[in-house]
Amino acid sequence: MDLANKLSELITPILYGLGYDLVRVKLLRNDGTVNLQVMAEPLGGGVMSIKACETISRSVSLFLDMQTSFFESFSLEVSSPGIDRPLVKERDFLRFVGYEAKLELDKPQNGQRRFFGRILGYDDGNVKLLVDNGELCIPHTRVVRSKLVITDELLAMNRKG
Repeated sequence: MDLANKLSELITPILYGLGYDLVRVKLLRNDGTVNLQVMAEPLGGGVMSIKACETISRSVSLFLDMQTSFFESFSLEVSSPGIDRPLVKERDFLRFVGYEAKLELDKPQNGQRRFFGRILGYDDGNVKLLVDNGELCIPHTRVVRSKLVITDELLAMNRKG
């Protein structure tokens, strides 16, 4: 298991206890410094406030400061997923059925690594996407990046909350 996944497992209960759900943990190393990016959202939906980011930041920082096995020094960035949020977990693909998304794969499928289409769902470990030439079934394990595409429809949904 890589470090980002291990950290995800460890901080998920902390966020849950505060009333938030972990969207993604990303680790970036730059000149010996570790930048830890934590993306979260309120449980059950809603808007992520700056105060919420501060609360999460304090709690996660305190937890990491008590751990000696991860990093000597790190910077922590806490943010909301935003409108064009990443699609990371199965539930993300189920939640946003009908919306447009961009996916990038680890290696080509049907001669392509990048796909753009409407999310049809998630079934048996596969993302279902409607692309120009029909329905595509992509193994979730092959997806290295995916996110929603900003459309009028997505903006309208976001305004509704």
